[in-house]
Amino acid sequence: MVTGDLLRQSADRLPIAEGALAYCEYYGCGGITIDVASAIEHARDAARRGSVDSLIDIALHLQESQIDPDAVSAWTVIRASLQQQGCGSNGFRVDWLQQNAATLASNRVTPQVRALAEEYWQAYGAQIRSGLGCSY
Repeated sequence: MVTGDLLRQSADRLPIAEGALAYCEYYGCGGITIDVASAIEHARDAARRGSVDSLIDIALHLQESQIDPDAVSAWTVIRASLQQQGCGSNGFRVDWLQQNAATLASNRVTPQVRALAEEYWQAYGAQIRSGLGCSY
């Protein structure tokens, strides 16, 4: 079975698989042809379910017309907040904690970005916690 087939089968059940599918749709891998529009949609859906990394990674290479930079910053805030609380990570490291603190204190995190992050959290927080297996 090809990597793409496995990711497609798993994407509905596992947010991290949908994030990996988005990554493969953007960069191309394992029987998946490049499809930027589909990659963006899968990355957004994966983020709404708790797997934010592919959205943030792909967004670094996109133009503002393809994805709102404030939306990406809002997802970055959500990821950093979750990780500071021990959710969505594989442990704690000092450099990683410092990076999350710097993200949250960054001047790129404007009041608009904070409001958007809160909006996303209100809409998807329960789904994110469930997708990541967080109990709080």
